[in-house]
Amino acid sequence: MYKKTTIFLTTLLFVFILCGAASATTVKANHNSVSNIKVGSVNYDQDYASIDGTRVVWEQTNSSGNSAIYYKNVATGSSSKVLNSKQDQYDAHISGTNVVWVQDGSNGIFSVYYKNLATGKYGKILNSSYDQFNPAVSGNMVVWAQNSTNGIFSIYYKNLSTGAYGKVYKSTQVQTEPSISGSRVVWSQFETSTGHFAIYERNFASGFVGKLYSASSDQFHPVISGTRVVWMQVSGNKASVYLKNLSNGSVGKVYSSTNLQVNPTISDQRIIWTQMSGDSSVIYLRNLVTGYLKPISTGKNPVDNAAISGIRVVWTQYGTDGHTAIYIKNLSTGKISKLTS
Repeated sequence: MYKKTTIFLTTLLFVFILCGAASATTVKANHNSVSNIKVGSVNYDQDYASIDGTRVVWEQTNSSGNSAIYYKNVATGSSSKVLNSKQDQYDAHISGTNVVWVQDGSNGIFSVYYKNLATGKYGKILNSSYDQFNPAVSGNMVVWAQNSTNGIFSIYYKNLSTGAYGKVYKSTQVQTEPSISGSRVVWSQFETSTGHFAIYERNFASGFVGKLYSASSDQFHPVISGTRVVWMQVSGNKASVYLKNLSNGSVGKVYSSTNLQVNPTISDQRIIWTQMSGDSSVIYLRNLVTGYLKPISTGKNPVDNAAISGIRVVWTQYGTDGHTAIYIKNLSTGKISKLTS
């Protein structure tokens, strides 16, 4: 039921996909009109939202099952598709006015695309005959996972301002699920020596590259904000959320629980994650400054795939009709509502 709880299993499947080589891409322009249009419906499934300030992007399917990326500014109410396409679009992320996502090509190759909502410029991040997944963006820096001739996924970066691109860290090991904040990139990397996935970091400013935390269990889904990194640590059928502060080296569980904790993310001092017990789930929030620690989602319907930016949290909520919708909560006012109606 929760698609993202198995993201690391899907990632492992990707390493067996064989593809081809990369080259530079051509910048295009697309000026979709951004207006106050209705882009949501209970007849359509919405999932995998990303938020930055007042801007939200998400994945939405139509009645035919095709998937497109949508955008809404909750301050102005303006909303639109990010880019009109006949190809399926998935896994969108936003930073400022830059949006990145994965798009299925007519040749069966998955590529990472970007669009600047302010200028209308868009295009593939990097022309390639290799599959590309797991995009993330911070300012003008984009990172993603890309396959190779030997079936090993590596983390790549591209600077949208300069056009510079390359591997974040050369390795013969599988690398997945990158996240970026400023000059720091984190990802999950398989280690043949231990047989486990571990979280690694590269700081482009300082040149540091290394493992964040040694453990005898698998580490997946890292997310970074400033100098703080969160991830889910998996051992058997148990998963807990961990936090490391890169400024002082402290590491520990965010909240000890016997319940399954998955899909953490962080914005400054606020950490959220999905906590599951049987068939029920809630979105938890911990504020590292105030000590606040409580569920922030309400209702009996399951929730998952939350994202946070400042005082706003968005998540996927499963309805009694079997469809999913994006909900948003303002932590200052406590108001919860559907993102679209």
